[in-house]
Amino acid sequence: MKYTIESISQQIRDKVEGKFQILLNRLAVDLAYDFIFRPKYIVTHEFDSPWDYSGTLLRLDEGFSLDDYPCIGDFLEEYTGNSIASYISGCGFFHDTYEEKYEQLISEFIFDCYNEVLSHIDVQVLVDLLLKNGCEISEDDKTDIIQTIIDFELFEEVHWYHLDLLERIKPMSFKLLIFRGKDEAIKQYNDNLLSMKKR
Repeated sequence: MKYTIESISQQIRDKVEGKFQILLNRLAVDLAYDFIFRPKYIVTHEFDSPWDYSGTLLRLDEGFSLDDYPCIGDFLEEYTGNSIASYISGCGFFHDTYEEKYEQLISEFIFDCYNEVLSHIDVQVLVDLLLKNGCEISEDDKTDIIQTIIDFELFEEVHWYHLDLLERIKPMSFKLLIFRGKDEAIKQYNDNLLSMKKR
């Protein structure tokens, strides 16, 4: 088989499609876990100073309600409880939402598929593709060819394909995915409790 960037890109996308149900199962469990066991937060501006309008996360006593989230995208707008410094004047913090968390999870899934496809292609074929595309590589670069390919951004799927998948998943029924993952999520929670008690 003759390999091109386009043919390998297609293999990566086919691999992702072939494992899409595996991704959905993982999302179902993780979303159910977050929905059932994580607290709900809102941003309050009650304590903002005159020079900072980023707000403060406030943990609510009530949990999440299924009726509030017709689709997955609605839940992804909720806050995780984590904040990071923004380094922007007037906005001291960014507050993470579940969208960032699940974008990262999907990105890791795609990277695993990407890795799986590339690891089945002869190293010399990949080296030749890099050279053909004007990339100068050393002998050291050949020892970790997959990382070298990432560094040279030979395949764009790793950099944007997760966003396409996220947009595809957002309109799906949140309720159906929660029911799909809740039993495993509860099992994981109980396993975590048992493991903490043993420490």
